[in-house]
Amino acid sequence: MPESSAVCMKQSLRSSLAKSMTAIFLGAIFALGAIAFLTARTSLASLADQFIQQTSDSIDVRVQTLLEKAESGAKFTAGLVSPQVGGRPAVTNSDRFSLVVSDLLEFIATNQEFSSVSFTLDRTGETVRVVQLTSGLRVVQTFRLVQQGYQAHEFVPFGDQLQKRPLDAVWNDDNRKTDWYAYAKATSKDYWTGTRPLRSGGDSTTPGITLARPVFDRNHRLLGVVSVVYTTTDLSLFIDKVEVGTNGYAAIVESSPGQPTRVVAHPHKNLLLISYKGTERLATLEELGDPVLLSLKDELSANSVSSLSADEVSRRSVNAGQRAYAIGLKRIGGTNRPKWYLAIVIPDEEFMGNIWKSGLLLFWVAAAACVAVAGLSVYVASRVSRPLQGLAQETSLIQSLNLLARKPIESDIREIDELAQGMERMKSGLRSLEKLVPGDYARYLIGTGQEARLGGERRRITVYFGDIVGFTSISERMEPEQLVEVLAEYLDVLSGEVLAHEGTVDKFNGDDVMAFWGAPNLIADHAVRACKAALDSQTRIEGMHSEWTEKGHPLLRASFGISTGEVIVGNVGSRQRMNYTVIGDAVNLASRFQSLNKYYSTEILIGEQTVVDAGDAIVTRMVDLVAVAGRDEPVKVYELMGMIDDLTDSQIAVADLHDKAMSYFLNREFRSASHMFQEVLEVWPHDGPARILLARSQHYEADPPPKDWDGSSTMSVK
Repeated sequence: MPESSAVCMKQSLRSSLAKSMTAIFLGAIFALGAIAFLTARTSLASLADQFIQQTSDSIDVRVQTLLEKAESGAKFTAGLVSPQVGGRPAVTNSDRFSLVVSDLLEFIATNQEFSSVSFTLDRTGETVRVVQLTSGLRVVQTFRLVQQGYQAHEFVPFGDQLQKRPLDAVWNDDNRKTDWYAYAKATSKDYWTGTRPLRSGGDSTTPGITLARPVFDRNHRLLGVVSVVYTTTDLSLFIDKVEVGTNGYAAIVESSPGQPTRVVAHPHKNLLLISYKGTERLATLEELGDPVLLSLKDELSANSVSSLSADEVSRRSVNAGQRAYAIGLKRIGGTNRPKWYLAIVIPDEEFMGNIWKSGLLLFWVAAAACVAVAGLSVYVASRVSRPLQGLAQETSLIQSLNLLARKPIESDIREIDELAQGMERMKSGLRSLEKLVPGDYARYLIGTGQEARLGGERRRITVYFGDIVGFTSISERMEPEQLVEVLAEYLDVLSGEVLAHEGTVDKFNGDDVMAFWGAPNLIADHAVRACKAALDSQTRIEGMHSEWTEKGHPLLRASFGISTGEVIVGNVGSRQRMNYTVIGDAVNLASRFQSLNKYYSTEILIGEQTVVDAGDAIVTRMVDLVAVAGRDEPVKVYELMGMIDDLTDSQIAVADLHDKAMSYFLNREFRSASHMFQEVLEVWPHDGPARILLARSQHYEADPPPKDWDGSSTMSVK
């Protein structure tokens, strides 16, 4: 088909969007009702969940506070009975009960939710107990061992004294035989009993719960068990006051394995206790007569909610008495706590109201429109959104100079198609540009939207120069075409390693490569990366020797100079043509270090600042103290032996031996230096630095240098 015909078939973006969006708008009018209904229902359901969560959290805090106060009270009483520090003796017999009575009376007076607190001696079973009656009166009861059982005495506080009340009775009950005492003694842990009817000192019966805590003396021997009892009546009063919507309420149930599920706290507290065979006990879910709570029986009996976390609320909907309810069930948290669960009950109409009735009709009316709009939306998305999304992704990739060739984006909309073709042409141009300027700098300019300007900034970076050893003689023996091919492979290796270690390739001068680390992107370990790039370049070049041998190419070697210091980095040149580069003393030193490799028969020479910045990551040896051209002060020159993790212990030892020899040399101890340099040559017979320094040491041994000699050598290389 001719190109002109293909172009005519493409529609304009404006026309396509106008038609499509008009249809979507008409369909959306009918869909708004359904969206409003679904949004309202979701919002109300979320509101109900939040209300249940907040209400359960509020009640849970109150319950946790009561339980924690009981645990603190037991700990406090245990400290009274058996002080671990201080001079007061432990209560080891009933004659010492008087030591703790006043403190227990004060404790029970300030914690009116507790029914009683007591301590039972393990050796005799004798007990001292402080009881708080519902009338507000507090009494002290003691049970002392006699021949017939336990003689009970009761005292009432009157001022600072205790008045004895008539209670001439002998008790046969031994607290040591109770379940809470036995468990606390056997496990040496706190123990919570289940909720049960409690009758204290002839007072009325109320639901309550007991916490038992074992008490040990300073030698970790069991003295007895402390028990704290509090009634759950306050819980019922509290949850009765909590507003759970208009018709909702809260309740606490207790579910223990092997026991019927019972109600601990309920707004109708008078329903909690029932008479059974002349005694009173807690009502079960069936006996309470609450159909909503009864619907939880199977779930609680199966203990399926015990896996809930302390903050998690399990929500469910139930139908009871021809009404729908939302129920939130939460486990009261804590280790070794009672098996209590908090239930929040709210009728559905509290939140949903008449939304179901009014929304149902609207939903069916809007359903047909939704189907049409959905189909049309898919059609529009496939024609417009998909190619535009692809172009947006391409733009993001271009911004980071990710210019890899990809499948062209195609669209039957003319403007989008032309935009995609223009983007491909731009990518092609940028790929060419990326080869002419440092990639990191180009990405920085494109990413920030800045225009390149003349100028620079001071920055501490690491510079390196790489050069082919003996390139001049090699080039004379090769044809120009072959020389270009070999040089391209060599430069690919060096530039590839620079980029792999996040460096910036500055320029190529024939067979010479200049690169730097630390600009335009800040790099903390720029010295280490430069050293690693040079070492890896050597490894790569050696690895290519077999391939070059097969092709008949000469086997190349490279030498490197690396220097670290403060330079000016930025754009240099004219306003029409500029170059992103670095200028400074570190650049000159790196070039001179590279040139010195030929003199010392080395491959990588680096400066003192590079050694300092790289730290323990590299292994070096000092080669010489050199007065290079262009500098007044001599500089220390080091050979990079390798990365610390890549060298053997013997290689590191020889490098250390060389440094010791160099130290003798600089201290004018030329005979010792000569001996050590000879030891280095015994291990490395062809070592250039050791050979040169040995000859220099022997010369100075025979003809010592002048007194103002600073150990440096003058080099003419630039």
